[in-house]
Amino acid sequence: MIIPDYPMYDVSSDGEVTNIKTGRILKPDPNRTGYLRVTLSKEGKTKRFFVHRLVALVHIPNPRCVEEVNHKNGIKTDNRKDNLEWCSSSENKRHAVENGLGVGSNKNYMSSEHARAICVLLSEGSVMTHRQIADVFNVSYNAVCLIKTRKTWTHISKDYDF
Repeated sequence: MIIPDYPMYDVSSDGEVTNIKTGRILKPDPNRTGYLRVTLSKEGKTKRFFVHRLVALVHIPNPRCVEEVNHKNGIKTDNRKDNLEWCSSSENKRHAVENGLGVGSNKNYMSSEHARAICVLLSEGSVMTHRQIADVFNVSYNAVCLIKTRKTWTHISKDYDF
């Protein structure tokens, strides 16, 4: 189906973007966080678009007028219509947390169970360094420090002494 405002391009329900005039299938490239992008041009100006957003825009109704597109299976490169859904920012973040996914990086979010386990390690005076704890739970070093200083996960860390 034709991409709104870019009538020279078509996006399939499987995420394949084609230049209608040339018949050329555009090769998407990943951004630094792994989402696939394509570059479209119009009137001599180019603009980059995320493939998942183009698929959703053209193939998935958005009756709630929410702003984000979620990959149901968590695979950022799986841009099939059946794997995408419109959602709010909070719904998208909740999905990431519940499925152990990150936004931009797998080290941005953690489950409450992991936050508790990190609190236990910190309160027991673990022989593990903050960096080692971060690596075990696949979170950033900063995430461990923020828990220890009670700047994040305060509803959990308040129950621990460290």
